Amino acid sequence: MPVKTAKQRGAKPPVTKICSKCGQTRYLSEFYSNRDWVEQLGKDIWCKACAAKCKTKDELREYFWENNREWSEDQWKKASKKAELALNTKTMYQRSPEERKKILLDQLTCQNVLKNMQINYKFVDNANSETSLTYHEAKENGEIIEEKDPNVKTYSERFNGYFKPDELRYLTEYYEGLARDFELSDTNLIDIAKKLAKASLQADKIQDRYMAGQAQLVDVKDAMSLFDLL
Repeated sequence: MPVKTAKQRGAKPPVTKICSKCGQTRYLSEFYSNRDWVEQLGKDIWCKACAAKCKTKDELREYFWENNREWSEDQWKKASKKAELALNTKTMYQRSPEERKKILLDQLTCQNVLKNMQINYKFVDNANSETSLTYHEAKENGEIIEEKDPNVKTYSERFNGYFKPDELRYLTEYYEGLARDFELSDTNLIDIAKKLAKASLQADKIQDRYMAGQAQLVDVKDAMSLFDLL
């Protein structure tokens, strides 16, 4: 007996829709669920492949805006922290220059957010009508406020390196404490004070990594030896 085709059995063909980002016709399974967006069959308007191309925070925020999803700065920070802990175990990441580290950290953070975004799902009406602003228009109008990323490192001339805001704050407070307690009367003493502040920061970071199981005891001892030497 010949096997009947889906059409002969009366089966409905898979439902498809066009991705508003890439313009490709895709099956509904190729879009993330967005259950409260009834007009879009409970799906995002960008396909999963386009979502996966988001490599920076700004690109991911655009995805959330255009797909009527609430952006959570707190979730980004949590995803970034998780990504940094994972990357710190990779020798390749540790040896990369700061610019490359930022790229790798952002990419993995985006992946983490996409993995968990359904858990913290909330629909918002950003782009549900013809009069709604695009993400870039909303940025220009000041409707989207950028919070300073705590993981972005900037160059410090005083300490001759790239540091996160909290790291730079630690270095500054430590150095100023030394300047109050000791007479930094020449360039050599000033240089030692700066190096001591950096050694203290490094020792604290290594200890934190050791407690998290991401560094060995010998690393802690080396960092403390340098601090004691200075």
